[in-house]
Amino acid sequence: MAINLNRTTSGGITFTEGARGGHESPVISITRDESWSVKRVFFCKWADWKAFVKEYMGGVTSAGVWTRPKFDDDLPTLPAKRFEVTGLDKARQVTASPHQATYTYACVVITFELAPKDGDKNQTGTAGAMTENLEYTADMITMPSGAFCFQADGMVYDEDGGSVGSIGSGETALTNEVSPGKVMPSASYTLTVDGVPDPPWSDIGLLIGKVNDDVFSPLSVINGLSFAAGRLIFLGVSSERRVLFDPSASDIPVWRLAYKFGFRRIPWNYSYNNNANIGSIGWAELREFTSTKKPFQSGDMDLLLS
Repeated sequence: MAINLNRTTSGGITFTEGARGGHESPVISITRDESWSVKRVFFCKWADWKAFVKEYMGGVTSAGVWTRPKFDDDLPTLPAKRFEVTGLDKARQVTASPHQATYTYACVVITFELAPKDGDKNQTGTAGAMTENLEYTADMITMPSGAFCFQADGMVYDEDGGSVGSIGSGETALTNEVSPGKVMPSASYTLTVDGVPDPPWSDIGLLIGKVNDDVFSPLSVINGLSFAAGRLIFLGVSSERRVLFDPSASDIPVWRLAYKFGFRRIPWNYSYNNNANIGSIGWAELREFTSTKKPFQSGDMDLLLS
C-alpha cells in the first residue's frame, strides 16, 4: 500500500490526514455539559511516529525547555491530549524481538480536548504549566489572658446551654488559668509546577519555614493570586518524577512539584498586644528582645520557580 504524505509539520515530518474504520477526520464530540473534543486521524512513516506524536504532545526538550502542545486547527482552544498509534503495511519481523514488527506507515489517532485537572501545557520556559489551589479555613489561636475580662452581669451557662446564674458586676482581667480563643481566617495555598527538569532543591530546603519577603504572585500574567509580604509561609513540597514520553530518545525526566504554603491576613510575625502602656491594643510585630531577629525569617519565594 502507498499513502500520499502531502503535508509537513514544523519539525519537518511528512504526514497526511485521512479516514480510518469508516470514520472521517475530524470527528467532533460534544457532551451535555458542553465539553468538546475532536478526534483526528493522521498517517506518517512508521519511523517518524514517535517524533510526530512528541511534536503534537509537547514536553521538555533535552535542553530543559518546555514546548507547548499543538492545538486543533478548527477548535484552537483544545490541545492534543490522547494518542493511539497503529502500524500499517507490516514490513518485516524484528529478529531480536519475535513479538514486535516494523511497518511502513503509522496511523496516529489524536484526540484534542481540555484537561480540566491537569491544566493545559501551553507555557514555555524551564518549567511548564502552573496551577493554583486555595482552600480557606480557620485557625483557633489562644489570646493573652490579661487582654480580656468577663462581661459584667453577663449570663453563665452550663454545658447543655442552660442558664445557671450570672457574673458579678466587677470587671477584672482574666487570670492565666483562663485562655480565651479567637478564630483567625487562614488558608492553605498549593502551587503546582509541572515539567521541571532540575528542581531548586537547595533553595527549597533553605526556604522551608520562612515567609515571603516581597509580594508573591507567580501567575500574575493571568491575574493569578497575589500575597503581600510576610503573609505566606513556605511549608514544603511534594514531588513526583516522571518521563513525559520516550526516555530512550531526547526526552529527559522531569518533576511535578506541589509547593505547600500557609496564608494569614495578619503577617506571621505579628502577635496580639494587650498592654496599652506600650502601645495600641491589637496586632503588633515581634522580634527577639536583644536583636532584630524575628520569629519567622523572610526569603525570596521566587527562587522556587527559578
